[in-house]
Amino acid sequence: MDETDTIGQVLDRHLGRVAAPDELWTRVENRINRTPARRSATPPRKLSWALAAAIVFGGIAWNLPRPEFQSDDPGQIRDWVKQQTGLDLPLAAHPRSARLTGVRVKKGGVEIAYRTGARTAAFAVTKAATGETAHWSSGGQSYVLACALPADLDGACQLCHTGTEFN
Repeated sequence: MDETDTIGQVLDRHLGRVAAPDELWTRVENRINRTPARRSATPPRKLSWALAAAIVFGGIAWNLPRPEFQSDDPGQIRDWVKQQTGLDLPLAAHPRSARLTGVRVKKGGVEIAYRTGARTAAFAVTKAATGETAHWSSGGQSYVLACALPADLDGACQLCHTGTEFN
């Protein structure tokens, strides 16, 4: 090393030149512009989305209508319903024209599925409401009214029969 040599000259002699990596200027420009390079979703984020989708699909599957207990044995259905809901169904031991197929818990009671001939049907059983009830069929539809006081039945009737007094 000569005293007149600058540090740059010494470094050039001993180290030599090296090519910079191709992405160096991109990294420098991103740093200057303060715009970070776009990254793909991190694994925890992807996992969160997958978990959210699984919960949604699980909720949909859980709410699909399905019998909760399938049996054609009236005794088994009666026992299952009593255990699940506390309702005591007086099912016949050997029904003549219908065959039980299953039962599921519904809001406030159960729905009993059965077959009669080649047709399927169902009926619902709920705990009796305290108060008054009325039921009838008209125009191929069944109606049931339940209320706390007899006067409330009149009000329900007037929803369809406007201007009519019921006694």
